Amino acid sequence: MLKKLSATLVAFVLALGLSIVVASPASAHGWPSHDDRSRNSSDSHRSDSNRGDSNRGDDRSKNSRDDGKRYDDAKKSSDTKNDSPKQSDKKQSDQKQWGNDKKQDSKKQSDKKDDSKQSDKKHDSKKDDKKKSDKDKKYDKDKKKDDKKKDDKKKDKGSRSCIPSSSVSYSYDRTTNSGVITVPAKSGSTGELCSPFWVTAASWKYLGDGTWAQKLENVHKLGKIATPGSYAFSAPVTCGQGDVYASFREDAATLDPTPYLYGPDNPFDEHFLHEMGFSGPKPTYVNSTLGCNEVVAAPVITQPNCTDDGSYSLPAVDHVRWLRDGVTIAAGDYSAPNGTSVTITAIADETWVLAGGTQDPKTNEWSRSWTFHFEGAGVCAAAQLIGSITAQCLNDVPILSYSVTLIDPSNQSTGDEAVLTLSDGSNSYVFDPALGTIHDGETLTGSRIWPGASVDADGNATGWPGWELDGTTWVETTGNYGWARGDGLTATISVNPDIVASVTYPPGDPNCITRPPLPPLDPPTLGLFPTNAQLAQQCTSDGRGVLTLGLVDGVSFFDDVNYFIDGAPATSATVYLNPGSYQVTVTTKNASDGLDGPTAWQVDVTGTGVCGDLTTLALTGFDAGYLAALAALLLAAGASIVVIRRVRTEA
Repeated sequence: MLKKLSATLVAFVLALGLSIVVASPASAHGWPSHDDRSRNSSDSHRSDSNRGDSNRGDDRSKNSRDDGKRYDDAKKSSDTKNDSPKQSDKKQSDQKQWGNDKKQDSKKQSDKKDDSKQSDKKHDSKKDDKKKSDKDKKYDKDKKKDDKKKDDKKKDKGSRSCIPSSSVSYSYDRTTNSGVITVPAKSGSTGELCSPFWVTAASWKYLGDGTWAQKLENVHKLGKIATPGSYAFSAPVTCGQGDVYASFREDAATLDPTPYLYGPDNPFDEHFLHEMGFSGPKPTYVNSTLGCNEVVAAPVITQPNCTDDGSYSLPAVDHVRWLRDGVTIAAGDYSAPNGTSVTITAIADETWVLAGGTQDPKTNEWSRSWTFHFEGAGVCAAAQLIGSITAQCLNDVPILSYSVTLIDPSNQSTGDEAVLTLSDGSNSYVFDPALGTIHDGETLTGSRIWPGASVDADGNATGWPGWELDGTTWVETTGNYGWARGDGLTATISVNPDIVASVTYPPGDPNCITRPPLPPLDPPTLGLFPTNAQLAQQCTSDGRGVLTLGLVDGVSFFDDVNYFIDGAPATSATVYLNPGSYQVTVTTKNASDGLDGPTAWQVDVTGTGVCGDLTTLALTGFDAGYLAALAALLLAAGASIVVIRRVRTEA
């Protein structure tokens, strides 16, 4: 093996025709510099050490000696000071010749080095070519395997067909702007769509009170759809528009919606899922009802008055922020002193419309401003309670009647409940419950029973202040609010303000007594009522008689007594009687009353000619014996008789 390698190397060297010559720079005339020498010596050393050639070392020694000789000759020549001009020219010529020789020697050495490097590179290149050849063989082998697989796959596909786009279907829910795309798995197909496609679902929000423009809200990109399966998409719509875009081109602009949509196909061409030729509902877009993005926000103010500052309230409203004089302020309640002004601005977030506002075309935000001037009354008007409080007697009952009105435009009253109080300066009585509530401009009217007085369920007096019932006798006392019948009484209705009135206990009169009956009991009043019955001479056309009851001197007393016809009560003062005989009687309504006149009559009605006859029966007129007996009874009791005859005047 070693011999074979040596022979190959020798043949390679001979083939190159390379002869190795190591020469030193030729002798030249001139003065070499120190740097040239150092550089030449250094190059010779780097070349020897790299190559390891001993022959080239001997040549380098010879050349060094020749260089030294030329150096000495040049030095001697330059040291001659009194040479002739010709000698001087000769020196310059020798120096120039030496320099040229030196350059030629350096170039030869450099060419030898380059030849040696190229030889080494060729040797290394052969090794690399061998390695590369091995790799190429392996690559070619692997490539053949891959090509075979591809060919097999193509052959397999060639016997099957792709899935047509017409097989694709989808569902779409307009309420949620969502659905599902279905690519069926076709038996005997390649398992791939003939034309893959891309889908993007998007939703937008209205920017104003119209359909356009809109701001992008949600985006759902499905990416490439090429194989069988179910592909869900969804882009919920808050208040605006929902779109489902699709394209057979991955780079279609419709698949990447812009931040704003200014109209159909603006600023990009819109291509929808329902335009792809698939099976499914149309269209695949939806719009919300306009106005769904409106918000209402307005400040509430209170003007100052003579005692309090004004105020304004900024309600907290979703999607709305507030500014006061151009500076952001939180929602809440704020005071406003008298004489101040403030500008309030409400701004709705983008995509929301502020009711009553205007839209900024640059920011798309809606806003509305209000300027308020807080100017209240400087001097408060005092509250007044006007009206009356009076003492009265009603059905033998002492009462306090009132009617009062509150005048309070400046809201100075510290309360609204009206309370009635009766006092003599030392004693007081507060009526309970209170009279009620009252406000500016309102009136309270009513009455209350005097302290110490009482009534039964029918409103009849049963008690009086300063009186007590001892057994069957009323006795006067200082108790039972006896002071409430004295002098110096005042009645006060308090609301803050108050109204005060001087009152006196009702003295009473014959028609209204504000005290209990005095002992002995007052005798009863005796009522004496006239009676009468009259039969008309002429009958009616149908033969009936006309009987009039209780009419005396043109005045009817029918209602003060009881008349009966054959024992049946007469319901009217005029009675129509058919032919026949009737008995008419009369009685008093109260046992203590008396009758002045006949008490019974016989009536006969003929029905023809003279209509009939009326005869007064026995026991008529006023019974004098009854009166004498009654007078004796009253005198025995020590009472005086008062007989009152009522005489009514005709209305």
